[in-house]
Amino acid sequence: MRRWLVAVLGTAALVAGCGDADSGSTGDPLTKTEYIAKADGICREVNTATKPFEDRLDALNEDSDVEELAPILKGGLAEERKGRERLRELAAPSEDQATLDAYFVTADKTLELGAALQQAAAASDEAKVKQLVDDNEDLDPEQKRLARKYGFRFCAIN
Repeated sequence: MRRWLVAVLGTAALVAGCGDADSGSTGDPLTKTEYIAKADGICREVNTATKPFEDRLDALNEDSDVEELAPILKGGLAEERKGRERLRELAAPSEDQATLDAYFVTADKTLELGAALQQAAAASDEAKVKQLVDDNEDLDPEQKRLARKYGFRFCAIN
């Protein structure tokens, strides 16, 4: 189970990601520098808010039952969703939309994967948990790559 926990920690940390640039954004579009600064500030706060959940996951041992992951993931995902809502309020630079869209698609998939992982853990479905962790191994590097490509720092770590 230890390999699962390492991957789950990566999933939980990356789900924080950034929100959809068009959905609910208000005000004049920010410059790229302003957008990155504000988004990274939110991601830093989300990373801090999810740290206790990551620590709880890390404290589990190899003999822990998979259903022990569910409440921890549920709490972490709740914090990440709050952060994503704040990010959705940012008005992204329109000239960067294509780059951000690619990142957001991957970030959304990661959030969906985290929710599915929480449900599988709650159902004690070890096979599904393993599958979802393996799926994250494909998404994780891509999301980090896209975040770094745009210039994010805190939205691209963990």
